[in-house]
This record gives sequence, structure tokens and C-alpha cells, in this order.
Amino acid sequence: MNKFTDDQRIRLWFDVFDKVHGLIRFGFVSVIIVVFLICTYLTIDSMTGGVLKADINIKADADVNVFFHVLSKIGIEKIIYWVLLLLAGSYGVLQQRLRYRKTKYLQGRIKDLEIQIDPNRTSSGLTETGQTPKEE
Repeated sequence: MNKFTDDQRIRLWFDVFDKVHGLIRFGFVSVIIVVFLICTYLTIDSMTGGVLKADINIKADADVNVFFHVLSKIGIEKIIYWVLLLLAGSYGVLQQRLRYRKTKYLQGRIKDLEIQIDPNRTSSGLTETGQTPKEE
């Protein structure tokens, strides 16, 4: 008739208590955050009288428009494109070097394991960095 042992019942009560405790903590922290945000909003609103929001939007729009207008007149967008191209190319070269270094680092261990598994195994002819050897 009784499905659970005493240990299982105790563990179940601890799990329920843990879940309820977590919900109470989450609720308490959420209420504190909401109250803090409301108090911050009311403080700023009472100090500015609701004018600060409009001033920030107008100033931000004007600054962005002037910035892009100056960039278009100078022709700096081409410079930005070239800088981004150089950064992307440099990143690619660095990643390739990292891959070669990592292959060289792991190559000795893999070679030893292959010899243990099959002593008659032949080499693929690749360099220790995993590249095809240059023919002279």
C-alpha cells in the first residue's frame, strides 16, 4: 500500500522544500530589483521633470547624423573597409598558424599510438604540421 520507503519520503520532502525555498528566494530578489528600478525611475523623473528623455534623443540623433555626414564627405568608409579587410585577413593567418602549431604539438603522440596499434603502418608523407611536403 505504501509506495515509498522512509528514505525516499525524506528525500522527496527535502526536494519539495528546496524548490519552495528557491521560488521564495527568486520572488524576493525579483521584488527587490523591481522596487529598485521603480525608485530609480521616480528619482530621475522628479529631478528632470520628464525633459531629459527628449533632450537625449534629439542630441543623439543629431550627433549620429553629423558623424555619418562627415564620414561620407571625407570618404573614410573606404578606409574603414580596408582596415576591416586587413583585420579579417590577419585573423585568418593567425588561426592557420595556430592550427599548424596544434597539429605539430599533437603529432608525436598520435604517431606513438599508431605505432603501438599497428607497427607496420606506413607514413602518409605529410610534414609534422600536417602540410603536404614541398617537392624540390
